[in-house]
Amino acid sequence: MKKPKILATIKQVQTRKLATHASLPSRSKHLSRSKRKEKHSDGSRSKQKWKKYVNWKILLALICLPILSGSIYLSYLISKVPENANAELQKPDSPSTLADRNGNTITKIGTQKIEPVKLDDLMKVNPKLPATLIKVEDQRFWKHDGVDFWGLTRAVFDNLKGRSGGGGTIPMQVARNMVLDTKQKTLQRKVNEIVSAQKLIDTHKHEGVLEAYLNYIDFGPTIQGVQAASKFYFGKDLIKTPLTDEEVALLVAIPNNPTRLNPKGNEEQKTNAKERRDWILQKKMTNSEDTPAVISMKEAEIATEKPLQIAKDEQNTFLNEFKIKSHGAYIDLVRTELKERYGITKEDLRTNAYEIKIAIDPEIDKTIENEIKNTHFEGDSKTGTSSDLNSSFMVMDRNTGHILALSSGKDYIPGGLNWGVTKQQPGSSIMPLAVYSPYLEFHKDTNEYTPVGTTPLAEVVANSSGYVATRLFENEITVNRGVKFLQDTFQLSLEKKDLESPSAIVTGDLFKGYSPVQMAQAYSVFPNNGKLMKVYTILEVKDNKQNKIEPLPNQEIEPNQSNAHQVLSTKTSYYMTRMLKGVVENPKGPDKGAKIPGFEVAGKTGTTPNKRSGWFVGFTPDYVASAVVFNEPKDGKQGDTKVTGDSVAEMWGKIMAKVVKNSDKHRFEKPADVPEPIAPMKLQNFDISISSEGTSREIKINIIGGSRDSNVTYRVERVDSKGKYLLVTEGAADSLKDTFAPVDPNSSNQKFTYKIIAKSKDTSVIPVVVEKELTLQKLKAPSPEREKKQPDSPPDQNTSKSDNKKTDSEDEDENQEKPNPGNGHQEGSEEMEPTGPKKPINPTHSTNPTN
Repeated sequence: MKKPKILATIKQVQTRKLATHASLPSRSKHLSRSKRKEKHSDGSRSKQKWKKYVNWKILLALICLPILSGSIYLSYLISKVPENANAELQKPDSPSTLADRNGNTITKIGTQKIEPVKLDDLMKVNPKLPATLIKVEDQRFWKHDGVDFWGLTRAVFDNLKGRSGGGGTIPMQVARNMVLDTKQKTLQRKVNEIVSAQKLIDTHKHEGVLEAYLNYIDFGPTIQGVQAASKFYFGKDLIKTPLTDEEVALLVAIPNNPTRLNPKGNEEQKTNAKERRDWILQKKMTNSEDTPAVISMKEAEIATEKPLQIAKDEQNTFLNEFKIKSHGAYIDLVRTELKERYGITKEDLRTNAYEIKIAIDPEIDKTIENEIKNTHFEGDSKTGTSSDLNSSFMVMDRNTGHILALSSGKDYIPGGLNWGVTKQQPGSSIMPLAVYSPYLEFHKDTNEYTPVGTTPLAEVVANSSGYVATRLFENEITVNRGVKFLQDTFQLSLEKKDLESPSAIVTGDLFKGYSPVQMAQAYSVFPNNGKLMKVYTILEVKDNKQNKIEPLPNQEIEPNQSNAHQVLSTKTSYYMTRMLKGVVENPKGPDKGAKIPGFEVAGKTGTTPNKRSGWFVGFTPDYVASAVVFNEPKDGKQGDTKVTGDSVAEMWGKIMAKVVKNSDKHRFEKPADVPEPIAPMKLQNFDISISSEGTSREIKINIIGGSRDSNVTYRVERVDSKGKYLLVTEGAADSLKDTFAPVDPNSSNQKFTYKIIAKSKDTSVIPVVVEKELTLQKLKAPSPEREKKQPDSPPDQNTSKSDNKKTDSEDEDENQEKPNPGNGHQEGSEEMEPTGPKKPINPTHSTNPTN
């Protein structure tokens, strides 16, 4: 009953609170006049304070001043625009001059093969070509007055987003390359382009500017304009023969980057060219925005499925127009070096009249070109028809790094592939760089006499055993250290795929490989006592006012390279020179053809595993040269004519004999701080024979000649019926017997094969190995007590004499041939130790004795 009373009391209290709150006066209504005035006064003071700090006149001046200054500066830039935009669009060339090392002019450089074509004539036969070019280079060409401001704006935003954007219209490109002189990326140049482009359209109309663009556009170092390009790549005259859709797309694709998109280049370049061609077919030629589509989607799909179709050289009747009479490959290399070291472009060469002195020896270069053209390679038919084989040859001055000559095969055409700088698998010619140099460098006490197994290092170098070289690379050098050594010392980088297989690095079976220029530079370390000479072609560049042009930063090369980096010790480089000289002087080796009468020669052949290319890289006291013979790819396929290293060495020797004829140095000089390697004591050579004594089934091994020193022992092994090597005995020369040979008393001429290894207690002495098949004459009739069959192999050497009494079953077991874990007589194989208390020598090679 108390609960309702409580609720009533609460309700009364709430009612009184509400009444009291309602009776209170409003705050706003009861504010005093002074307070309201004070509040209003504060707002006015705030506005006055803001006005005090902001002066509208000053603000307006700050906004207008940059605009006014920019307008004045823009007017100034426009006033500086050349007045020659109205000139005829046939700018005269001012080509540059090339002079040889003696200052004699060789040729002009920068001139290009150009054949102007009228737009009207082109539209009659090949209307798709200009239409496609416009879609790729300047889609709104017919709608703007020389400058596409919408395109420029879009390009700016693309650049801000990290995407490459063009924005340069066809008239702007014509202005840049045919009207204006400077190529510097400045605001003045951009203003010049814009103003000049508009003037060009006013003067020559769209058709005239498009015609000029079609005739000047670059397709390579010596090819300019669509007509010359069509003849070079397709063997077609544009005003007579229509191009296919895929040919149109390819022709429009190339100018974007003529080197990277070279359809006559290597496989990577061809792949790049096809990718851009297909992109143009699918995305541009089918696009109907701004201008009608050139082809349908179905036509694009059909064209995209087709491979690159380039006219075969032997079928292209126009190619003779593009050939350079001489020094073509060398001049191509000069162009590349001018761009890389001096920033001078093809267009600069064509218009700025530079005078360029280069390191070429014209006589040597011409000699090489003639020899290559007249060389009869293996696989060439006797009637003179050439096989797929081609070659490249490079010669450098080892004292300076000057490239004296460069050949790119029998018929080099500018714009084609320069084989002198094209990478190929080097085969075993890489071994002195990747294996033997680091092996010597990391093992200071090693020299040519140091045994690798049972074989002297010099002989290992000459044998080119991939098995032995791989063991050294993996175990003695280690792969990581070897890869770094190859890259840091010889400037020979590897692809990621190469790192997956150490044996591929060692044998030169690389993913891309190296060019003749790279290999010659690497080998130059040996005759230069461990210093790496940078190879180069350009000695001096002057502008048309005789001012010397300096190379770009970090591209300077001192004359004679007195500051060349010491990348290899003088000891290693000299010992490598000695061993490579021995390789050439070996009368039985494949490198012997490189010998030059009266001159010392060092070098190494190299053959790829598939025998599709062969190398010889070598040097004389004054020159380093590299030669490669290879199957030239045709129609996307490489030929399979076999190439041997000895034929390349022979070609190298024949050419270099003419190169060195005026050289004063005939012999390699030993560095003063390097001792001559000392040959260790050499065991005497020996021969062997076998004989039996009376009716005994013991075979006596007779050592004929050889050493009788107490420090020398002879290890005897016999090949059993399964081809395995069984340890027979080991001891002094006059105590060698095989008491367990399976001698047949009824055989008149039983044959046994023995391998005898003579070794010294001094481990630095190279063992002498003799292996022979010998005939044992028929024994006398045996006595009855010796009728029991003799075992084929000796008893366990760990068994004492007291243990030799065995049961019949045990004797039967002994009569069976014991298996031996040795690998037999394969070259480079490592024989395992047979059972027994004595540890045998593990020869890696078996050699016949030499006299």
